[in-house]
Amino acid sequence: LQGVPASRSLSWALVWQVAALMSGESAIVLTGWLLAFALLLDRTPWRERCRSLLPTVGLSLVWLVAYRLAGLGMAHSGLYTDPVAEPVRYFLQFCDRAPVLLGSVFGFFVADFYSFASAEARVWLLLSQLLVLVILLLVLVPLARRDPTLLFWSLCTLMTLIPLSGTLPMERLLLLPSLAARGLQ
Repeated sequence: LQGVPASRSLSWALVWQVAALMSGESAIVLTGWLLAFALLLDRTPWRERCRSLLPTVGLSLVWLVAYRLAGLGMAHSGLYTDPVAEPVRYFLQFCDRAPVLLGSVFGFFVADFYSFASAEARVWLLLSQLLVLVILLLVLVPLARRDPTLLFWSLCTLMTLIPLSGTLPMERLLLLPSLAARGLQ
């Protein structure tokens, strides 16, 4: 923000981050987006990049600890897998659900159908999604090597799927991944 003192900008950034986190746990993704920005697009020295991330990463960690201590979330519901408490189960679900969500972001498939399909149909749907995503990667990877902005939005899109893959793939979850994927166009 040009013309606004850095301390005031930081204060507003943290206020908006708190508001986002209080409105839904999926907002934790925004911290990842800031990390991706610092890694791929910020041209300041590494020390300054790390220092600029301290407030937002610190706030995210405080929120995460408070969230856990308050017993919030969908633990033990059967619909949500906690990546911290059940990392192996979560990883397997991520491998199953992330391609479906990603395919749905790009309009190749409606994620809601996947959760209610038969086991045989799910295999075919997943294979078709993986095929489409491989083709998409074959196109995007060479372009992303030349364009750091494209790489940034690709990473943001993928990072957004991390918290969303803990539950059933649903279209209603796709706001943040769709925003990130919009940067790829």
